[in-house]
Amino acid sequence: MSLRKIFEDQLEQLGFSDAEVSYSLNSCQGDGVSFTGKFDLRTILERLHAQGNRDQGLLYFYEQDLSDCKLVVTRGNGHYCHERSTNLDFCDDFYHLTETLNTPYFAVSLLDEIVTNDYIAQCKKLESQGYDALLASLFDGETVFEFNGPNLQIEVKAKHCDDDISDYLSGDSECDQEDIDSYLRGEIAINAFELTIQVDGQEIYEETRAECYPTGKARSMAFNFLKDVLPGVRQEIKQALKELEGEFA
Repeated sequence: MSLRKIFEDQLEQLGFSDAEVSYSLNSCQGDGVSFTGKFDLRTILERLHAQGNRDQGLLYFYEQDLSDCKLVVTRGNGHYCHERSTNLDFCDDFYHLTETLNTPYFAVSLLDEIVTNDYIAQCKKLESQGYDALLASLFDGETVFEFNGPNLQIEVKAKHCDDDISDYLSGDSECDQEDIDSYLRGEIAINAFELTIQVDGQEIYEETRAECYPTGKARSMAFNFLKDVLPGVRQEIKQALKELEGEFA
């Protein structure tokens, strides 16, 4: 389950079925979260009504038969991913309905404003959750542990992991909602840790493993990684050092 899949599942619960999510979370211009698709307008209005929205535009259409009426969200021409990089409109069936009902223009305008504001709010919420999750993890390439002896160098660096979050959260192909919520709140972090061992600048061992850990405990995870690995490569280190000493004998 990737971060994108987590976002899509949340949107499904809000009435945005089969949404296609795009995001870029690098704190750069144009970054953010957005999604596209064709969404059932009745389902969206029922959610907003249940949340207490009593705007005139919503109430007018809430009483109508909105069968086959869709909110259509398409990608704009740019390369940005933020909440305003898409175009929102209603499908032809919706406009046919408004003509049949002789709907006042203000009602359509109000409804457009309601669904647009809701769309933007959902995108901003996902963006905030995404940053909380990603920033809790270490930056790609960040050094977590480093040892530089006369001839022996050991380094553990962090790598980003976002291929299949569930593998890191629970150790199998599925993860529960509590795990996901903790991840999106930034309470737990996910990184791959890349361990390299060098003797006199020559790499003799390399391993990468992914870990899920409480935020702020990356160094502890790196130490545990070393404790697991070093006993198994001790002989290799000794042999490499012995060979190095032989060169200068």
